[in-house]
Amino acid sequence: MPDETARENDPTEPTLEAVVEEEAATPDDAPATFLDEERPEHPIKASEAGVFGPTNFWWGLAVLTAAIASTVIWFAPESLAPAGQTRGWFLIFLTYLIAGYGAWTDAAARIIPNRLNYPALLIGLSLNLTFEPLVALVPQLTPIAEWLGVTSPWNCFQGFALCVGIGIFGFMSRGLGGGDVKMLAALGALLGFSYTWPILANTLFIAAVFGVCNLLMHGKLAARLQIMATATLVALVTKRKLHSIYPFAKTEMPFGLSIFIAMLLTPFFQVHTLFI
Repeated sequence: MPDETARENDPTEPTLEAVVEEEAATPDDAPATFLDEERPEHPIKASEAGVFGPTNFWWGLAVLTAAIASTVIWFAPESLAPAGQTRGWFLIFLTYLIAGYGAWTDAAARIIPNRLNYPALLIGLSLNLTFEPLVALVPQLTPIAEWLGVTSPWNCFQGFALCVGIGIFGFMSRGLGGGDVKMLAALGALLGFSYTWPILANTLFIAAVFGVCNLLMHGKLAARLQIMATATLVALVTKRKLHSIYPFAKTEMPFGLSIFIAMLLTPFFQVHTLFI
């Protein structure tokens, strides 16, 4: 097994910055290479992908942050509460944190780890599918359900089914990866159909805009985003140089980043309103 320290100090090993700059500088009519159509499977093995996943500490911090933020809004005067908001904010805030982490690792390493997606999916399904029947049996749980911001089981199922359907279609057309599909499924399970479909419309719009801009910039937009995301990932998570990451092709963009930006944009702008 090669010595990790030796690899990090090896001056002959190309840096990520050098590789992505070389890919961005490749002429559009150049033959397909490792970074284009003929590239192999993702170099990060399933057994190694855990280094990018959130730790138990991160999950605890995310839940605590979402709980504090939702409690502040819960007890805020009605005049200061967000207009049109009819449900609690805990699941919404938690979903923002989950999507943000997924966008970060997707932009840096082209992976949305299972240690993020599976717990998020479990939280969404378990809370939204069970709390309404529990409240019917124990009405005293109503304030907790409202604070959590749970939706109805049917709304949860519809959101989950919509996201899974779109995700599978994107995966079969080779436009999305497995992590993207799981992130979409978790989004639908956490927020339900009524909150999810405007986010999906914005996501597809942003992904299209990103894709066109990246293509016009010959891949440099994705390259710059990956360099910045990788630098922060190394500094805050892995604490060591990453050797398994490889760049985006000129026609690729991190879909997880599109999801997160769409979530941030949706309260202020919904692209479907331009056509409906």
